[in-house]
Amino acid sequence: MDDLFLLIKSMTEAEKKHFRQYAVLQGGESNYLRLFNFIDSLDEYSDEVVKATFSGEPFVKQLSVAKNYLNEVILRTFRISAGEDSAESTLQLMMLDIRFLMSRKCLSQVKKLLKRTKKIAEDQENFIVLMNIYALERNLLTEFRFEARDNITFDSIAEEEALTIDKLYNVNTIYNIYCKAKILTTSTRRTLNDAVLLKEFDALFEHPLMQDEKTALSVRAKHWYWSSIHFKHVYNSEPEKDLVCCKEHLALFEREQNFAASRPLSHMTVINNVLEACRATNQIELAATNLELLKQFKPTNKRDEEGQLIYCAHHGMWIALRQGRNQDAVQLAMMERDRLKGKIALRKDSVIIQYMMIVIVAITARNWLLAIEVINILLSIPKNGIREDVLEHAKLLQLCVHIETKQYDIAASLHRNIRRSASPYPLISFLLDYYKEVLKDPSRLHELNLRYRTQLKTDNIRPPDEFPELLFMVQSLITD
Repeated sequence: MDDLFLLIKSMTEAEKKHFRQYAVLQGGESNYLRLFNFIDSLDEYSDEVVKATFSGEPFVKQLSVAKNYLNEVILRTFRISAGEDSAESTLQLMMLDIRFLMSRKCLSQVKKLLKRTKKIAEDQENFIVLMNIYALERNLLTEFRFEARDNITFDSIAEEEALTIDKLYNVNTIYNIYCKAKILTTSTRRTLNDAVLLKEFDALFEHPLMQDEKTALSVRAKHWYWSSIHFKHVYNSEPEKDLVCCKEHLALFEREQNFAASRPLSHMTVINNVLEACRATNQIELAATNLELLKQFKPTNKRDEEGQLIYCAHHGMWIALRQGRNQDAVQLAMMERDRLKGKIALRKDSVIIQYMMIVIVAITARNWLLAIEVINILLSIPKNGIREDVLEHAKLLQLCVHIETKQYDIAASLHRNIRRSASPYPLISFLLDYYKEVLKDPSRLHELNLRYRTQLKTDNIRPPDEFPELLFMVQSLITD
């Protein structure tokens, strides 16, 4: 794939509008704006198509140069708007302003802006920016000592720097543990019994800094500490402990308002983690309370807004199912299906998981048309764009629809195909065994339902951690 084509196609409509406004201000209908609009209109990219469309234009003779220039202009517009997107970007831009003012010897402005930037960096615990600020303060003392001496000294800089280095080492160590835990959690599960990975995962939490939140020297470090512990409980399938952990994590954000304001996506993710823990422990009332908290969240950009919509719809659907409000769940599912149209091309895990949830809702409520429509969307995704386990689950849901709508010939072939590649999750094996007997003799359905309902209850069969509603769906399917 062409890099420029991928970049343009990844842009939101708001970002494209911002780019076009910038391009017009720079020079009207410029060549790079025309090239941008044409590439944006393509479904597939080819240099030959571009050259044929702009044949006779001087810039197309050096198309690679024109594309590189367009790429740079796009990045430039992102940099211009970066300060609007995050507090961290705002700090970086303030640092650029300070360096510019220093180069012009506007020292009065430098000292005012440096003081303000330092306060923001301290509030946000942005230790990298603080280290750069200490370097600038030393430069002020060294090069402009008379103008700056009244505010700072070399010794005070050294003391602050030493404390910041300790905090930086502390947070980086905990963050490194978090990153390793996240990769292991998202790539495998303890239930797969990989001895090497199990040992590697457990070793992470033997580190001295992971024994107690008090070892974290900053709010940032505490944030990554609780994030790591969350993955520990998810990996070990400890939902009750995870709920306690997630509530502590959310309490941290509620106490530290400045930190929360500087990391809105992290704040929203923590609320989502609380909801997921409520889901795993069947804490419906607490989940409903936190869903309202999530709905009240004020996103600051399109990415956070999209995340909020995904989270709210996802949790709204499972809460409605647990409360027996199947038609409310279906209504939410249909609204989300309409909202997500076209977004599957992004191949985001969050969108794919959302489609899975919509199918589970549809099957539980016996809305076969909605179920098969969304299953077909999932099965149309190229294999390199969807996780193997999710693809298996989608095929299983397809099998459910075929059997429940009495398309037994199609179902028998699909059952054999799934059986050969079945995942180790007990609930999936249970459902495959049930459908095997149904396919042998559909007339015994009442007898089979009675036997398998009893087995489901007595064996305490667990669903996949990521899709706990599969259990409720299966319970609804083996009910007469």
